[in-house]
Amino acid sequence: MIENKEKPKAEIELIFERATKNTWKFEEVTQPGVATVLNSLYVQKSAFKNQPNRIKVTIELVE
Repeated sequence: MIENKEKPKAEIELIFERATKNTWKFEEVTQPGVATVLNSLYVQKSAFKNQPNRIKVTIELVE
């Protein structure tokens, strides 16, 4: 018998806030009454060819 042990994870959507010299800053999209997980995230400009307006980050527990 194979058990389905799904790892806990969170998917967070972020929207572009501003550019710095070498990074793009993204702000978490929040829902009323739900606590933020990341709040802000800085991504190196070299990660993407063009500046994205929206990104999604998945955080998964590693055991």
